[in-house]
Amino acid sequence: QANQIATLGSIDASGQTFTLKDSVPLTQSGALKADTLVLTNTGGITDLGTQNNVVNKLGAISNTAGDFTYANTGATGVTLTLLGNIDAGTNPLTLDAGNNPIDLGSGVLTTSKLTVKSTSVQGGNLSSIVGPVNLAPTGAADTVGLATASGFAYNVSSATIASIKAGANITTVTIGRTDSTAAMTVVGPADFGTKPVTLNAGSIVDSGTQTITAGSLTLNTNNGLIGSA
Repeated sequence: QANQIATLGSIDASGQTFTLKDSVPLTQSGALKADTLVLTNTGGITDLGTQNNVVNKLGAISNTAGDFTYANTGATGVTLTLLGNIDAGTNPLTLDAGNNPIDLGSGVLTTSKLTVKSTSVQGGNLSSIVGPVNLAPTGAADTVGLATASGFAYNVSSATIASIKAGANITTVTIGRTDSTAAMTVVGPADFGTKPVTLNAGSIVDSGTQTITAGSLTLNTNNGLIGSA
């Protein structure tokens, strides 16, 4: 049976799975600590993005009646790993791993708009996304590596790029921050298929000679440098 909890206070379920079934819009006033979060909310938005939560894994999430936002900004040295499907229906889905990586796993992400903030992003089954995908580092000074799983402050893996290409209903792809002061390096081939792609960075360079494949490509830099590393 679903609860009617409007505000989640401080909860320490460290090392355990915290499962919540709710039927009203949900926010929080204190941080959540747990090994795994499992949530079903049929009553509206779930905004767990205002506190410094510390969770290792996201299990099955169903929040089809409103936006779903989660921030893991209290964690240090933790890869936020998605274990199951996250279903936000036709609503935006925002995941903020803070100064940590995020592994989107193999579960299906259903949303009208995916926004991910982290130090790197890998994996992900994005086939159910209908709308834009936005991937951005946590900080404006974070370097970005495209088509690589390591080596930069923020890394977008080839597997994630392949998943974006396979997402038939993804409308646009934006990688990077508009206020970036750091370099984005294209490390390997980045094939987005026919998706319109926008890259935002302080500068955009490539490591050797690399190819970006896209329906259209927009490059925005804050210092004007676009060229070879």
